[in-house]
Amino acid sequence: MTQDVTITHEGDTQGGEYTAHIPGIAETGELTWRAQGAGVRVATHTGVPPSMQGRGIAGKLVDALIADAREHGFK
Repeated sequence: MTQDVTITHEGDTQGGEYTAHIPGIAETGELTWRAQGAGVRVATHTGVPPSMQGRGIAGKLVDALIADAREHGFK
C-alpha cells in the first residue's frame, strides 16, 4: 500500500527528530538522533505506531537521515 508520507525534521547541533506523517492518521513515526563528536550523528530510536506499520515508514525515516547526511556533510 503506497500512501503519501511527509517527513519533517526538527533539531539543533546536539540532537533532533525526524517525524513521519500520513494524511488521515493522527499518530506519527519518529527517528531520534544525537550528535556524537564532530560531524557525526547517531540514530538512537526509530518507532512506528501500529497504524502506520507495514508501509516502509521506518526505512523512509532512515532515508531522510541519510539524505541529510549527504547534503549537509555529516556521517
